[in-house]
Amino acid sequence: FKTVVKLKYLHQTTVTIVASLGYFIGGLARAWSAPGIQSLQGLDSNETVYALAQAPLSNELTSWITSLTPMGAMCGGIMSSFALLYFGRLKTLQISAFLYAIGFGLLGSSFYTSYVEAIMVSRILKGFSLGLCIPAAQIYVTECVDSNVRGTFGSFPAIAMALGIAICYIVGIYLPWHFLSFFCTGVSFFFGVFLIFIPETPQWLLSKRKENEARRSLEWLRGTSDVSSEFEDLNQKHSPDQAKSNKEGDAKRQQIWDKAMLEPFFISLMLMGFQQWSGVNACIFNIVSIFKSAESNISSDLSTVMFGMVGFVATLGSAFLVDGAGRRPLLMISGILMGLTMGLLGLFFHLQSIGSSDGYDWIPISSLVVFMIGYSLGFASIPYVLMGEILPTQFKNLFSGIAAFYNLGNTFLVIKLFSNISSSYGLQGVFWIYSGCSFTSVVFVFFCLPETKGKSVSEIEDIFHSKWASKDSKKIEDDFITKL
Repeated sequence: FKTVVKLKYLHQTTVTIVASLGYFIGGLARAWSAPGIQSLQGLDSNETVYALAQAPLSNELTSWITSLTPMGAMCGGIMSSFALLYFGRLKTLQISAFLYAIGFGLLGSSFYTSYVEAIMVSRILKGFSLGLCIPAAQIYVTECVDSNVRGTFGSFPAIAMALGIAICYIVGIYLPWHFLSFFCTGVSFFFGVFLIFIPETPQWLLSKRKENEARRSLEWLRGTSDVSSEFEDLNQKHSPDQAKSNKEGDAKRQQIWDKAMLEPFFISLMLMGFQQWSGVNACIFNIVSIFKSAESNISSDLSTVMFGMVGFVATLGSAFLVDGAGRRPLLMISGILMGLTMGLLGLFFHLQSIGSSDGYDWIPISSLVVFMIGYSLGFASIPYVLMGEILPTQFKNLFSGIAAFYNLGNTFLVIKLFSNISSSYGLQGVFWIYSGCSFTSVVFVFFCLPETKGKSVSEIEDIFHSKWASKDSKKIEDDFITKL
């Protein structure tokens, strides 16, 4: 029995780590612009040795280079719906690994060709890969692991992304932008190789009538051949015959507008929006320039590494809390901490603008470190965990793709508008907007999000179905009484 349990969690840990490598590379892609643009502009410690031939680039051009990754990710998020449905979770991850490698390789080679256009294309390509990978990896992990560890294992992708961000900041101190890109190319190659050795999810295989493959996949994931009960449950839920018996065409089109289907989708979208408008990606993509604007006595390189490492450690810690403390408390604590720290950072830049910031040099690094702790405790991973948990099974491919598109669309807006808003209203205006959004997220979670800790996917779906069924029943009863 102990051997079976060990093998079971060994296999589930293996597939989780391999799938999470896609998020790790996504972290590298997100963080690349912070050290990378400083390097290609000739503004880092290497001065102009590795600067692009066209440097210095205009602020408008650098803002586009920074924001093209989330723009490409928006397209990838939409395409992920079709890729997940027709190619499966595993092949979608393999496609993203291939495109990651091409994108980073093209970016590194731009040093030798001096084509700014190649940099732009590579950033879009990396973003497209990220858009494919975000829903694919999260759904893959959710469908492969047991419900009692789904919260912890479901946090691994976010942990991997936080680690990728921290590693990129550290490596970016020592490597110029093109060598940093080639480093990321190598990681992408290994990601693609590791994906060869893990199975497709049983759920997707069953949806394609591949019952024998689905059973073998489930047996490998559980470390035992005694999976009959779980396999039958999955077979009933994901069999295409069941969909046909429900007259999938018209019935499914009507069902998508069911309130019990739309509410979890709406919750997922709102959490994705709050995650982005907390300002986390504006900080990640522009962290070096933010610290330089703060004119702190602490070096911008050291501050940047501290920011990245704190994010990783805090996200790692939250993975062990999410199944114990629950989703709701962690999200509310996360929102409060982010709101307070962004508000304090905005206050610092306001004092700086009126020449009264002397003696407050500690505020920027302290605020951003605590901000990353707050973000990592909840909003770094839980929105992705919930995307895998609460989205209805029959529409998960569609809804997860739209949610990824929405999330990455907001990422693009936050990053692209950062320089515009800061130019018009100062950095204090930007951070106060982020603060207000974070406090709003606390109110939303308190009133709208049910707790999913320890519940199976079926039990979570029942929460929304029973809620709206009781409301509809009460409405019918009230209408009947009124007519009487």
